[in-house]
Amino acid sequence: MKIKTISLFLLFLMSCDNKINSAASSARSTSTASTSANSEDDEELNENRASFSVHSFSPSSMYYPGQGEILISGSNFTASATVTIGGNSCTNITLYSANTIGCTVPSGGQGTSSSITVTIGEESVTASELFLYKDFTAVKTVAGTGVAGSTDGTGDVAQFSDSVNGLYFSFSNNILYVADGTNRKIRALDFSNITDISTLSPSDVTVSTLAGDGTKARVDSADDTGATASFAQPEDLVMVGSTLYVTDTGWAGGGADLRKVDPLTGKTTTVSGLTGFINAQLVYDNNFIYLANDYQHVIHQLNPEDDSFIDFAGIRGSAGNIDSVGTSAKIKHPYGLALSSDGQYLYVGTEASDVKKINLSTKKVTTIFGTYSTGGYVDGFSTQTKFRSVSKISAPGNFLFVADHNNCVIREVNLTTNEVSTLVGDNSNCGNSDGSISAATLFRTNGISYHPTFGLFFSDSRWEVQGVSALQSYRIRVLY
Repeated sequence: MKIKTISLFLLFLMSCDNKINSAASSARSTSTASTSANSEDDEELNENRASFSVHSFSPSSMYYPGQGEILISGSNFTASATVTIGGNSCTNITLYSANTIGCTVPSGGQGTSSSITVTIGEESVTASELFLYKDFTAVKTVAGTGVAGSTDGTGDVAQFSDSVNGLYFSFSNNILYVADGTNRKIRALDFSNITDISTLSPSDVTVSTLAGDGTKARVDSADDTGATASFAQPEDLVMVGSTLYVTDTGWAGGGADLRKVDPLTGKTTTVSGLTGFINAQLVYDNNFIYLANDYQHVIHQLNPEDDSFIDFAGIRGSAGNIDSVGTSAKIKHPYGLALSSDGQYLYVGTEASDVKKINLSTKKVTTIFGTYSTGGYVDGFSTQTKFRSVSKISAPGNFLFVADHNNCVIREVNLTTNEVSTLVGDNSNCGNSDGSISAATLFRTNGISYHPTFGLFFSDSRWEVQGVSALQSYRIRVLY
């Protein structure tokens, strides 16, 4: 009886053990299935997660023509990255590191907010914040008292002459260089501590003289350093590498030279071989300098490597209006010059009141806006429009900004639609009033220079009526 009881007890234990093992096996099977499912979910999640990220960008806004550099911060960027803003492609993409890429901002819609998207291979990531394309709303004075003079100092006490013809903003050091004509000086306005142009006061800007003693005769100049160098009458300037090239203009019957100025020391030298031009403007396309020789009706091309030059377009000494190729074309009094943002075209504004386009590869010259030798004031499209002596041009992105000298306005040209409109000023009310874009007045704008986050810098000149000075400005202003 005892043996039978023990046997039954052993059978009971074996049954329990089998149940426990079965349960454990079932649990292991369930655990394995669950782990497998989680692994598949993780793989699917990883497939949907980009291998790089976008954290932030700076600056957060630019004026609608764009053309400034934006820096985008993130992680795991590569050299194959592309960037769009509002669906438009950025250019000049630079990989600074795996965490930073930069690119040139394309033109956008006035006052619009746009998304920034980075694409690498098949993956795209859009920034959480939007980029703002600012519109111009007002005009203010950044330097100058309204009284002629050559005083340096802060912008509220600095003085300028009546012929500030050349402005060039250097992005590398945030300095606006000024060809101060009848003061016979190269001046520098320091904006390195300015972050917001809307709150700027003239006392925030420092004006100094880089080169020129201001005392020499109109047709006299001398090489030297800083204040001991002299100029006949500096007309325009452009930065080539780390050197400022300056057209030192003579008057009718006088000579003229192309000068080089070291922006750090003010050391001034003369480029040999290119002389005799009058009222010459400059642009640089990272290969060649182009020089508009106003009184000789020709565009020169200068190689800064050896300072050699050729006649690029127009017939030297022969005024006219013939759209053709290179030196078969005729251009009357070429004055303002600007390069297209893609580097393919040279825009030329003339004192004959039209705007031409030169293809830099083929040298083909085409009249695109205005009416030759028929001054007037007509907004509209293409050659239906009229200007009254074009002095300077800026060409950021899809736009031209044209200083319509004798109409006392700055015109805007939309290169996408070929429409010309008045940006600021009133041709029936020339003046020097700051204020809203609808109320501000201008007269005989000479210099013009665009900055993507500060705005459009310009200079007014004196307006004389039968030898009597009717209006005076002597200031550097900005449309922002």
